[in-house]
Amino acid sequence: MKKRLNTLMLLTQLLLGIYFGAIQVLLTSIADAFYIDSTFMGLLASAYFIGGIIFTTLFGMLSDEIGKKKILVIGYGVYLFGLAGVVLSPQVYLLLIFMITIGGGGFIMQTTLSDILAINNPMGKSRLMNFSIMCFSIGAVIGPLVTVFMHWKTVILFIMGLTIVLGRFIIKVPMKDHKDNITISKDIKKIKHKTLLLILIISMFIYISVENIAFWLNDFFVEGINKPQYGAYTVSAFHGLMVFGRLFTGVFSKYEKRLVFSGLALSLVSSTIALIIHAALLKSILFALVGLGYSAVWPYIMSKTSETFKQRSGLALGMVMTAGAIGGIVSPIVVGTMIGSIGFKMSFFLYPILIFLLILLQINANHKKEKRIKKEFL
Repeated sequence: MKKRLNTLMLLTQLLLGIYFGAIQVLLTSIADAFYIDSTFMGLLASAYFIGGIIFTTLFGMLSDEIGKKKILVIGYGVYLFGLAGVVLSPQVYLLLIFMITIGGGGFIMQTTLSDILAINNPMGKSRLMNFSIMCFSIGAVIGPLVTVFMHWKTVILFIMGLTIVLGRFIIKVPMKDHKDNITISKDIKKIKHKTLLLILIISMFIYISVENIAFWLNDFFVEGINKPQYGAYTVSAFHGLMVFGRLFTGVFSKYEKRLVFSGLALSLVSSTIALIIHAALLKSILFALVGLGYSAVWPYIMSKTSETFKQRSGLALGMVMTAGAIGGIVSPIVVGTMIGSIGFKMSFFLYPILIFLLILLQINANHKKEKRIKKEFL
């Protein structure tokens, strides 16, 4: 039972990754089909994260009240409704609404499946969290490849088909669930250790903000240092090493804490040196290593959140994922504005600064956790 459940959760992440990777390529075709200008294109690019902000915390609270499985199935329904709406949408404003709906459904699914994995695998949740987000990353690699062979509407229909098939299995699979009869209005009041939760929320915001370095890497090499031949290879290596890092951390999950902190140190040193040296090839290698070092952070934050806030895991994970969605929208805007004002090199120093802050936050979070454990033991 557990193996089947875990497989379905991992396949769900793969499905979400396929859409996330595909839509980044399909936006150009969609813009041509609807005669969309660059400003509205930016809104469509942010739609997935906007949906996450709107939906995730609310449905996280609901999952604590009515159960995780019901909310996961609802997430599938919201996601499927958004996909169908994009295919059938007659004009751009409806298209935007439906793309936001897809993001909302995707974030509900990703947050709830992480919660379900933690509940059903208390001894192996760190390993499965790493494998889970690794599947998302693999999907994000597959997604753009799918677009090469299909019209943009056909790609969306293909993803709809996969969603329907997986959804049918999800409805039937048995799983351990957790729910409480507490009302939503009292949900936040029941959360203990709010300072630790705030640290985890800020950590996820910073994590997604830094992960979006990949969004600018190609432009950095093309426009920033006039070495366009390195751009695409660096982005590809960044994502490839991130997948490898998550596989490695999943296999050696008992050393997760060491791997997270050593990985963050690697990302900090690599990103800093990459901005100081002049050799383009070394810059490319060092920026790719940021992806390797950074790979274990998302699973670590998610597993720490689910472990610390077991009784309100839906709400806690929802708030953490919402912070990530906000980071996904804010960071490209902030970095883009900085690039226009002070150039690529100086703007990119924001990344090692944020990584350093993330290290400090994780040290603080571990200190808070140790104090909590001692207090509860005594």
